[in-house]
Amino acid sequence: MKPAKEMTVLTNDLLATLERDGIVELPMLMDEHALERMQQAFSSRVEHVAYNGDAGYKAIDPYRRFVDDLCAISRDFIDVAAHPLVAELVRQYVGASATITEAKGWRSIPTHDDFHGWHNDAWYHPELEEVPRQLKLAVYLSDVNSGEFHYIRGTQGQRRHAHFSDEDVHEMSERRIEMKASAGTAFLFDVSGIHRQAIPIIEDRDVVFFVYNDPETPLQEVDVRARRYRPLMLRASDIGGLTTGQSDLLGIGNRALEHDGVAAKPEDNIRTLIDRAHHALIKGTRLADRIERSTRKVLSRVSTLRPRVRTW
Repeated sequence: MKPAKEMTVLTNDLLATLERDGIVELPMLMDEHALERMQQAFSSRVEHVAYNGDAGYKAIDPYRRFVDDLCAISRDFIDVAAHPLVAELVRQYVGASATITEAKGWRSIPTHDDFHGWHNDAWYHPELEEVPRQLKLAVYLSDVNSGEFHYIRGTQGQRRHAHFSDEDVHEMSERRIEMKASAGTAFLFDVSGIHRQAIPIIEDRDVVFFVYNDPETPLQEVDVRARRYRPLMLRASDIGGLTTGQSDLLGIGNRALEHDGVAAKPEDNIRTLIDRAHHALIKGTRLADRIERSTRKVLSRVSTLRPRVRTW
């Protein structure tokens, strides 16, 4: 840990860059052993789809394998997300009540498809008069030489959620930051700034994100229905070793994250279709089992019958 005075100078420098550009690269937040543990824990979740309670990934689109609840996978993710430097930057930029409201990541699969173009994030209620601040901490778990994160410096806080074409951002190209970097690289960015994942993606890209915002900020309806920005999933064995500052940032005991009285609703017809297909598969399997058992019984009875031999 750096001396307090040196830490204050570093924090102020990083905060000034974040305020000016909307994005700032951070010094290394973990040692090589912690990084390796994070890589192993993440890789164990992206090898197969989550099914019937088995740990795995969500297949929301063909290009990414999503892993939720990172803080319940390894303590190392908590230590990075609630690192003292990160915590101080978040509180000064977002506010004293800032909380981690989401912890997830994904593996991007190689593709040349332009599936995730220029945009800024939508998360807050559209009737708010001003764009509220939300930060994301991105941490690369793999070396990223393609499909890297791009950000247009200085575009934060100026625009409500929208998607932008290449022509829209062409005149801002001199302000583009391209985050090609090695595993372990971490950076904070304001989600209201214009950003995207670059294409093509030549090799797998593993990255995790931690979201920080004021939990009292009203959410857009689609995120309320999807139950996003809710209390984090944590392992009981990790809670006892947390500092007060870490507990506050993780939202432990913070009822503002509960969104009381809000019932979950199906996001779309796809979920219903998958549910029905799954139940149909179970019924079909049971029917096949019954037919097989019945067939075996019949064959067993037939095999016990002896042919009648006539005697003359």
